Amino acid sequence: SNFTSYDAHIFIKQELPADSRVLLWESRGYYMERPYLFATGLIKSMANPDRIYDPEQVVAELRRFGITHVAMNDNTRRLRLRKTLEETGDLDCLYQGRSMVVCALPSET
Repeated sequence: SNFTSYDAHIFIKQELPADSRVLLWESRGYYMERPYLFATGLIKSMANPDRIYDPEQVVAELRRFGITHVAMNDNTRRLRLRKTLEETGDLDCLYQGRSMVVCALPSET
């Protein structure tokens, strides 16, 4: 009843390429029908902490896990990663809703 990011999930399902892999800030990825990783799991147990919070290395670290897009909200437990990603200045914002923003990582060069 309080699923305010449903519209973002529909956007992901309908607009992102089928081969996209999304880093998702919340736990309801089953609506997206796209491969995804939960940001909490990536932060706590998968990513290199020296790289994930470094604006110079964060995109490469996410790509190491096949991430092509991020679906971010303002959750305080993941806010540091969001701020690091925004500091890169390289995200391509594709969707902005009431509670979630969906961005593409910069293209690989």
